[in-house]
Amino acid sequence: MTLSNFRGGLAAVLVVTLAGCGTQTTTPGADVLRFLTASLPAATAGDEYRQDINLTSGTRPYSVRLVKGSLPAGLRQADRTITGTPTTAGTFTFTLEASDANLSVVDKDFTLIVTPAPSRKLEWTLPPTAVSGDVSIPFVLRAAKNVTSVRAAIPLPAGAIVISVTPRDLKPLLVWRLRAGILRVDAAPSQVQSKSGDVTLFTVTVRLPASIRLSGVVGYEVRVSGKPTTTAAMVAATPQAAPASPTPSTTPASPAGSTPTAVPPAGSTPTAVPPAVDPTTTPPSEIPGSAPTTPAQNGALPAAPPDGQPAAPGGQNP
Repeated sequence: MTLSNFRGGLAAVLVVTLAGCGTQTTTPGADVLRFLTASLPAATAGDEYRQDINLTSGTRPYSVRLVKGSLPAGLRQADRTITGTPTTAGTFTFTLEASDANLSVVDKDFTLIVTPAPSRKLEWTLPPTAVSGDVSIPFVLRAAKNVTSVRAAIPLPAGAIVISVTPRDLKPLLVWRLRAGILRVDAAPSQVQSKSGDVTLFTVTVRLPASIRLSGVVGYEVRVSGKPTTTAAMVAATPQAAPASPTPSTTPASPAGSTPTAVPPAGSTPTAVPPAVDPTTTPPSEIPGSAPTTPAQNGALPAAPPDGQPAAPGGQNP
């Protein structure tokens, strides 16, 4: 065997041996493994969250693991996905490490902001100025996720007539009644909202008796799965009326030159007034100033003697 043949055989053995050990070479100039996901979108406490961690270059398959810090409570990282429902608001910083089939490793710091859960509340959108006639008022439910029922107490001005209460988003079943200036509405959505967001639950159409600027605060109770979660008491429920010309008095005026007639207060006992006496036809014993033949009633005073006929001392006639 010549020296050249020996060298060729040895090279062949070395190539076969290295191939059997699984060693791979990297092509010069190839892209290195890196994170394609630059940042994480914010999450909301109480809402389901899912975000994929994307990588590029390197050699598949990829793997990702948490190496520093911690995820918000309620979230978990499984391979290249962060999922779950965060329970606590705040700002959380952590480090993820990615690797590929070539055992290339790269890490990256991430910040995940969890915003507080929005407050559930019922609001009405009122006209900015005085209005009259028929007015439609939408009622918006804020943060409608998982809401199963809403009860509202809506202040209306005196004389307002409810024309209709119309279901809107979520197609709620409605029951309403108007009593003592308060419109009470029970709304039960026929479908439950699965994501956070606002919906127009119903619209109330009223007929106003005059030009009025509506105001006030709606009292409400929001329930999730039958349990009350948000309650707001009604305050300042008096609507403000727009300026208007004075209303004429309904009290009839007395005719010119006449003497007003006294009207006794309601429920009082009228005072008896003795009849007028004609001295030419009335016997002397019955002329005022003599002893009365009938007791006085209700504290009435005896009638004054006729003009020109003064009463004599001792109650006797002259």
